[in-house]
Parts: sequence; structure tokens; C-alpha cells
Amino acid sequence: HLDYHATLESYYQAKARLFRMLPLDSTAIVNESDPNGLRMAEETNAPTLTFSRSNGTSIHFSDLDISISGIQGKILAGNVTYEIDSNLVGEFNAENILAAVSVGHALGIDKNAIEAGIINCPAIPGRMESFPLANGATAIVDYAHTPDAYEKVLGTLKEMSVDDSNIYVVFGAGGDRDASKRPEMARIAEVFATHCFVTPDNPRTEDPDQISKEVVSGFSGHEFSLFSNRGEGLKIALDRTTKNDTVVVLGKGREEYQDIMGEKEFYSDLKIIRQYQ
Repeated sequence: HLDYHATLESYYQAKARLFRMLPLDSTAIVNESDPNGLRMAEETNAPTLTFSRSNGTSIHFSDLDISISGIQGKILAGNVTYEIDSNLVGEFNAENILAAVSVGHALGIDKNAIEAGIINCPAIPGRMESFPLANGATAIVDYAHTPDAYEKVLGTLKEMSVDDSNIYVVFGAGGDRDASKRPEMARIAEVFATHCFVTPDNPRTEDPDQISKEVVSGFSGHEFSLFSNRGEGLKIALDRTTKNDTVVVLGKGREEYQDIMGEKEFYSDLKIIRQYQ
């Protein structure tokens, strides 16, 4: 939100106002693992409840397993243990689950209701959305379309990948958008990928082949393939997978079109992925 707040300090102060407004009979819930969380606890007069990934003095995971298939573990809150089973993916979602359980615990919501809420919480469509494939591989669909988002998504998936498994990345860059990020996207994808499949992604009024040339200029090696048809590139990536491999499909999320010269032509990454389940 820096486009609105301009600086991180300004953003922090906007959030801190909410904590300063809390009455004494409420509860402030803060992330003890975050320096700004500890700072936020000093901003409020309300009683504070803290959560942390590993700190045993707060609400925390006493057991945690994060994999490509989801998040499982136990959260300890005083003398109450919450059994966690979630289809959500990534460490950031483990922290989100901690925050949600902390709120429910503070409100006195029934333990079974909290656990059911976690297990039934679906992934946001197109955001680190996981699709198990028939051959034991996994497809991950995410709207990521900036270098920063690439680094976060691919870094998270790399940490969860099984040893000796492959990560195949299918991506492209949008037309009529910031062209300077195109080679940077390739540079980051190359760090985490076994092989990259560069395809069109809403070229709009630009030449898709020229966009792809600008993208591949960011590669330092040769582990990439270039496609003028996104569906073809995605199918070849999926065909290459074996058990425990991951195909990461970036940019379009759940969009069902390619934007070409002002016309939106039907196209769906998800429709192709479904054929491999």
C-alpha cells in the first residue's frame, strides 16, 4: 500500500491508530515475531495477546509441517491445543492461521468450530492455488506478475520442494505495462526453476514475440523454452512432470482470456491443468 501511504512508517502509523483506539475491555492481538508487532503492543492500553511461530510464551505452533499439499500441525494456546489441517500453502499462510486462531481463542469461540473453520477455509482462487495431478506432481496457479511477487512465490515453493524434484515455471509478461521488469522476471524465475517456459500473457497492443524476447534477455543460462502459444507451453511443462515435481503457472491466475489487440480471446490455464488431474 505504499502507493497510498508513501512510506512504511506512514503505513505503520495508520495501523497503530486502530490499536490506540482500543478500549480497555478489548484485546489487542499482535505478532510477536514481527518487530512492528512488538512495537504495536506498546501503542495500546488494551490487554495484549501475542502469537508467534515458535515462541513458547505466546500462542504458537508446537508442531508444524508445511508442504506443497498444505499445512498440518498443532497450535498451543495456554492449556488448549488446536489441531490444524489446512489446504493453504506457504509459511505466510501458517502465520495467517496463527492469527486467525488467536482471534478465535480470544473471543472464546468453541475449539471445534475454530478447527473446522481452518480446515474448511479454501485458498483464494488464483493465489498459490494448488492442484494435485494424476501422476503425483502438483500444479500451482498464482497471479504473480512482478519480480517481487515472483521471488516470494517461487522462494516459498522451493523451500517446500522435495529433494531431487523439479520446478517448472510457466510465465510471460503483459503488454502495455512496465517493460523494465521483463528481464528481471526471467532472472528471478531462473534462480528457482529447473526449466522455464516463456509464453504470451495478455500482450494487448504489443507484439507478443517482442515481449518474449525482452523477457528471455534476462536469462543467464539456457534452461528455458519459448512459445508463441501459452497453452502449448503449459501442456509441454505438464507432460514433463513426474511424481513430486511442481509446475508453477504465473501471471493469469484464474483469468479466462488472452487480451490481444483489444480483443479478449478465451483461454484458461486451469482448463488445461484439469486435463492432467
